[in-house]
Amino acid sequence: MNKTFLAVLSVLTVLILSMIFFYDANPSTDKNIESDFNTNNADITRVELFHNGETLTFELVNDTWLLDEYPVDTAIINNLVNDFQYLLGDRVVSNNESKQEKFSVTDSSSALKLFDNEGQISLDLIVGTLGASAKETIVRQRGSKEIVTIRKNLRQYLQNLKPHFWDKHIVNFEATSIKSLTFVGDAGAYECAHLDTAWVMDNNKIDDAIMRPLLSVFRNLTATNFSNEAEIADAHKVGEVTVGLITGETSKMEFYTKPQRDTVVWIRLSGNSKIIETSISRVNKLFKSSSDF
Repeated sequence: MNKTFLAVLSVLTVLILSMIFFYDANPSTDKNIESDFNTNNADITRVELFHNGETLTFELVNDTWLLDEYPVDTAIINNLVNDFQYLLGDRVVSNNESKQEKFSVTDSSSALKLFDNEGQISLDLIVGTLGASAKETIVRQRGSKEIVTIRKNLRQYLQNLKPHFWDKHIVNFEATSIKSLTFVGDAGAYECAHLDTAWVMDNNKIDDAIMRPLLSVFRNLTATNFSNEAEIADAHKVGEVTVGLITGETSKMEFYTKPQRDTVVWIRLSGNSKIIETSISRVNKLFKSSSDF
């Protein structure tokens, strides 16, 4: 035998032994899986994620998903529900209860529960370690001894904190619905309004080249993090903007900064229970005085 053949043979031997160690010697195929992951396309209205001793509870209220009474990012929660609602077992790893701890699928391990619109549990899944690849997860249905692999990375949803799931859009209106802007702050003050087809200040038309950057702030204004009142207790208020909408409603934003974090701005938004954190470069176009127009 040449050295190349021996090297290949050694690698194959290691791979085979690894698979034997990872799974039972005679793992069953998908047709032998007894666990039923089918949620029967139930209308899911509640999701509970349990990880590291903490439970995150998502609830669907008036067609809006909430976590701690705060709106959740629609794309994230839809992906989560879809991933867990449509599961197909790939193969059985073991039916041996002694293996549950090895694969982190004991009754106290990380888990997910789906509830239907009648409050009944549609799925109660214990989510264990990743399988042979990052796209495979080892799971067990609560009450079953069967440890099964799923060809999805389900652990990705367990390792995130609440801010990851919260909706990071700061405003709930379109820039085209803005009728007036009023600013008061360190940079000065201004008040402008949209009349007919033009923006005006003191009855003078404002150049579109000046207004476009101002309005663009509201188009893609998103949070980079969430905080609370304690975070801005020692912060400096640099200004506030009151936005008037064509509906007659108003939205007020207060901006705070700290010398030690001069690239960040904290926003207190009327009607929002969170203090929003974002980059100051996203909002500094608003900090003007009337002479800048």
